[in-house]
Amino acid sequence: MKKEVNEKLEALFAYDTNDTLDQLLSLLELPDEQFDALYPSIQQKLDLVFASEEFQQDTLKALKLTGHGSIEEERAAALEVIDEIAADDTLSRSKRDFLTSLIEGSVVSIINLIEVPRERVKVQIKKLSEDAVIPQYAHKTDAGADVYAIEDVTLKPHETQLIKTGISVAIPVGYEIQVRPRSGLSLKTGLRVANAPGTIDSDYRGEVCVIMTNTANLSQTINKGDKIAQLVISAVPMIDWVEVDELDSTERGEGGFGSTDKK
Repeated sequence: MKKEVNEKLEALFAYDTNDTLDQLLSLLELPDEQFDALYPSIQQKLDLVFASEEFQQDTLKALKLTGHGSIEEERAAALEVIDEIAADDTLSRSKRDFLTSLIEGSVVSIINLIEVPRERVKVQIKKLSEDAVIPQYAHKTDAGADVYAIEDVTLKPHETQLIKTGISVAIPVGYEIQVRPRSGLSLKTGLRVANAPGTIDSDYRGEVCVIMTNTANLSQTINKGDKIAQLVISAVPMIDWVEVDELDSTERGEGGFGSTDKK
């Protein structure tokens, strides 16, 4: 690799603390023929690195420790290095492709962390229908991901039906997914999520469905592909009940429903 390209590459990844990424970079020292033969498996490993929680957490920690430039600076620096890699005739095509993927994937991860430094929880998802849509966040800062109907359904006035989404999920133990109403649907129609918020437990492997009630006096139709609810993942600590003879006293005490409305 040309000296100037190597120096800029080192500068670009100065914040990185991920050992796996360092090991991948060391593969560039292999002879071209050997690297080319291994390239498909190397690229697969790289994709796993970017998707790993370890990489996300390491990158977030490094950004907090060392600081970072603006998003525009990150992009500009990455594009400059990518251009120089493309022109580096000392590297084989596979090595150039590998480095380009490495830079692009890393910068995307960094930009996401800078823009929205949120904890990420991996949830396995399976499509049960070819019409199913993976739940999507409309904006990076949204709490809930929109979930979609996979069939046309008409609900008569005050009728309740189960609306299919065509997906099933495997939620990590210690978390739940809550099924919540979409504000726009609630405002513009009489459709309501009947058991809001519904709960999907970590051991449930059946189809994710939304229990929907039509509270209006006219029939309401849900079309295939409509956004019908939103999914929010939430940590759920387990309660350890501790039986006692007395509870500690508070100013409110046994004041119940509406007690704080009294003057």
